[in-house]
Amino acid sequence: MDSICNDISCHPTKYSIILYKTSWIYLFASLFGFYKKIYDLATYTSIVWLTCLNYWNNPKNKFNYYLDIIAVRSGILYHIIRAPDAENYLTFYKIFTIGLLFYIPSRYYFIKEKWLLSTIFHAGLHIITGSSLIYLYSNKIKSFYKSYLLSLIYKTYSTSFIKNIIRKFFFLLHIYKWII
Repeated sequence: MDSICNDISCHPTKYSIILYKTSWIYLFASLFGFYKKIYDLATYTSIVWLTCLNYWNNPKNKFNYYLDIIAVRSGILYHIIRAPDAENYLTFYKIFTIGLLFYIPSRYYFIKEKWLLSTIFHAGLHIITGSSLIYLYSNKIKSFYKSYLLSLIYKTYSTSFIKNIIRKFFFLLHIYKWII
């Protein structure tokens, strides 16, 4: 008999197996990303795939749960930030958002312990967001080194700013050596 976790999101085994299987879409998305030479996005998707598999293989483990949550949320954020470097980013945002919205009924039915409905919506989240990543990767995306994100960071932190930080670091290091 399955024991149901109250403090973390874990489904009974027969349902977590389904979510384990639908998590594999992220492998296909990441392999396609590597094929298209979008290494940063594909690497993030690979990390999400691995943490997802790790969690749904044993959904009663708190560490696996939090590791997956951190990877998924940071992966979502990173893809949202990097998407404007692609020609098809607006359509990607629409598809990706629809997939993410599937989490709401998934969580609602989870709380109500309606495992089948919760699983269907969560599986839908996997399938739609995974498909949206494949769609994003299918068009031309600027490399990370030419990305909007990196240019924004570079403009924000000018060379003189970085030189000041380096000077202060060495000054503090000198003081630290003097104290010891």
